[in-house]
Amino acid sequence: MDFKPVFLDIMDKARYIALATSVGDAPNVRIVNCAWHDDCLYFSTFKGTTKLSEIGQNANVAFITLPTEGIQFVRVSKATAKTSVKTMDDLKDVFITKDPQMVHILASVPAGAWEVCEVHFTEADVTKDFGEMGQISL
Repeated sequence: MDFKPVFLDIMDKARYIALATSVGDAPNVRIVNCAWHDDCLYFSTFKGTTKLSEIGQNANVAFITLPTEGIQFVRVSKATAKTSVKTMDDLKDVFITKDPQMVHILASVPAGAWEVCEVHFTEADVTKDFGEMGQISL
């Protein structure tokens, strides 16, 4: 089975990921919003957060999408994250399309408080259903 269409469908629908960072021997996982746009995974956060500090110390990350339908998810164990040159202003429509509640969040938080990060990877494990799992290369 070709899992690339399943991957794209999951990534297009995903609103949140569990993002894992690690500094030293201390892993740290948190839920963050996400947006798959132009073949890149973005997430937003507030400037000065622990996750940004951890990414600055070690850009190697892992993530799993939170299922939106059944148990479908994408899991990536070898990825890198970095601060994006794109701003929340550049991507706000993408984030709002993913999560309409972002309209209210964006209205209540000053534009300069946001940091947008990119997650890059070349391989992903894709689970469509129990027993239907595969790997894709980008």
